[in-house]
Amino acid sequence: MAYISVLAAANRFGREAVRMVADDADVVATVPERRIRTKGFRNCLDPSGPVPVILLSRGRSGTGSMWQILGSLTGKETPSDEYTGSNKRKSDAFFHNVGPYDGGKWILDVMCYYQRKYKRAKIVGFKWKPFREAFFSPASRNGLELIAKLANENGARSLKVIRSRRNPLDVLISQTKHELYGKSKVAAHCVKGDDECLRMQLQAGTGVKLRPNAVKLLREASQLEEDVNNELRKHGIPFIETSFERTHQEGDEAAEEWMRIFRFLGIGPKEGLIAQNLSTSMQHVSTSHKRHNETIANYGEIRDTLVRTEFEDLLH
Repeated sequence: MAYISVLAAANRFGREAVRMVADDADVVATVPERRIRTKGFRNCLDPSGPVPVILLSRGRSGTGSMWQILGSLTGKETPSDEYTGSNKRKSDAFFHNVGPYDGGKWILDVMCYYQRKYKRAKIVGFKWKPFREAFFSPASRNGLELIAKLANENGARSLKVIRSRRNPLDVLISQTKHELYGKSKVAAHCVKGDDECLRMQLQAGTGVKLRPNAVKLLREASQLEEDVNNELRKHGIPFIETSFERTHQEGDEAAEEWMRIFRFLGIGPKEGLIAQNLSTSMQHVSTSHKRHNETIANYGEIRDTLVRTEFEDLLH
């Protein structure tokens, strides 16, 4: 949703400050090098409007499906927007363009825009992929400080943060698969009934060769996950932790997990949700094999590498 970035920048810095840079159909706004620190800006969030939500999770972690379910079970689906950048380069550019003097207003700009645009929804917001350099930048930390401030001032009606994770080995497999085939050959998701999409996904996800430095990559990913959680705690941000595995498991356990999330959000089915209703609300289907010995071409090598490490239990 490129126009949001441009709108927010224009509101903050004037139209003459905006430069459009197109890249893969994404557009970001570039702002001046020197800015005046923002002080005492108005909180434009409507406490009676849709609940503003940030779904904070690494890429390839099933958040597209999670966002769809959040909307479906609260009455209206809204677009799954990777507002801060879908990859490292775009995320770095986004926070560089916001700069260190915004005071976190970039979050209010987009959340208030969503509340106005999707008035009939119960939940609005965006997915935030935490790439290390960008997430720990001054612009990002200003945003986190603002979230904490809103939580202290508004309590239950504040901006909500859902912190989701996924088995890092499955993330690595998915990343490798999509790097190999690209968007033109493998869609990001498949919806129910699209058998051709699912066939191509499963075909692409069979025999994926992982790099021999898998342990190093898994340690880096796991450390980032912990560092992100610690950063949220450092700022005093209330958040709920969940995972793709817990929200997409079979049976009523998944329904229980979703009700726990909705209780945290203060909206949606907090009681009485059953597996059948949850299944009906899901529009995306699983696009990966259940067994790693089908998915990983060099399964024996990877298995032997992970055995007797902290990642041994990731194999399934």
